[in-house]
Amino acid sequence: MKSQLSIAILFIMVILLPMIPVSADNPEIDYSSGLTEFTWSGTATTVELIGEWNWDEVTTLSENSGTWSAGLALPEGIYCYKFIVDDEYIFDPTNPYRGYCDNVENSIVRVKDSSRPNFVSDLTNGQLSITFLPGIDGAGPDGTPIGLEAANWDSATMTWTLDTATLTEGKHTLKLELSDTDGNQAYDHLVPFWVGPQSDFTWEDSLIYMIMTDRFINGNQSNDGQSTGAAAGADW
Repeated sequence: MKSQLSIAILFIMVILLPMIPVSADNPEIDYSSGLTEFTWSGTATTVELIGEWNWDEVTTLSENSGTWSAGLALPEGIYCYKFIVDDEYIFDPTNPYRGYCDNVENSIVRVKDSSRPNFVSDLTNGQLSITFLPGIDGAGPDGTPIGLEAANWDSATMTWTLDTATLTEGKHTLKLELSDTDGNQAYDHLVPFWVGPQSDFTWEDSLIYMIMTDRFINGNQSNDGQSTGAAAGADW
């Protein structure tokens, strides 16, 4: 029997980006200490932090020139949290990410393993720079990621620089995978970018297609389900 068909809405978004910069999640890990740093700025009497890592434990933030901060040693994972400012529970105003824990909306932080390295990428004036950020142990990269063999390497800043003008026109995507010299696997890093006429693409140039199906031809009425008495079209 033909399945009943509800109103189907299909959104197709075609967004072509020359470069997607990837930054650390907010709050960030301090790789010199391995702590996840939470900060809140403003005037208050007390600022506290509570999170999914232990809802029964409240952390008091220290204040310095209007900036309140605390560093926590958290295992890798995704956590809900909120600030408590003068006994009022609030979202982290500097963190746009939200999520629900026990049906309550909270700010969300993704904590990475501080022993694992990261990459940071930037594309300016056709120069693609990839910086290797060591883990807490400070070990450097063990080799060169695939796709950066022709890039210039600066050991002082642990940065590869690639002149994209040497590449063919069109879209390119680098998937950076590498370990450090201690064997710690870096977090994968995708770097999509364009070379040529579309390299100056901006969000304002994005093309969005929206396709909506709101009716169909009922080719065989004999296999329709029993009517619910709803308005025509509402009981598909």
